[in-house]
Amino acid sequence: MKPADTWSDRRRLALQAALIALLGPGALPARADDGPWQALNESQRTVLAPFRAEWSRWPLQEREIWIRLADQVPRLDTEQRGHALARIREWAALSPDERSVARRNFQLARTLGRDDRIRQWERYNSMTPEQRSILRAFPLLGGDSQDSRLPGRASQPLGLVPSRR
Repeated sequence: MKPADTWSDRRRLALQAALIALLGPGALPARADDGPWQALNESQRTVLAPFRAEWSRWPLQEREIWIRLADQVPRLDTEQRGHALARIREWAALSPDERSVARRNFQLARTLGRDDRIRQWERYNSMTPEQRSILRAFPLLGGDSQDSRLPGRASQPLGLVPSRR
């Protein structure tokens, strides 16, 4: 796969995951006859296994989005596939309230400019594991307003802090 194709695949996967996060459960009423677990193919069931217990309660639209995502996972290279499956397990482990907070945090992050998001992500990645654990425990204690916008965990609420210009 060419580098441009890999970037395109990653971007498409990230956009679909973001859409899933934004939709959330309850976006549309679930219909019992739509998309039962047994209707999924073996590959889809493998990718979506962390959601098996709740699958039938999800709205049809949300299931369709996850199915499209599951169909792309086998086409990813080994590293990307492992990362995607880990993220799916992480999302499945979140409570409904944590998922709701993660969706709100995603929407908040979208209010930042591209350069601000990149800068914040780079700052977060440059932190030591100890600094990250402190930030996760106390997400609003970052020293200055820029640090306070860094996410501790996706499932912890973020405060909206005006950008310094």
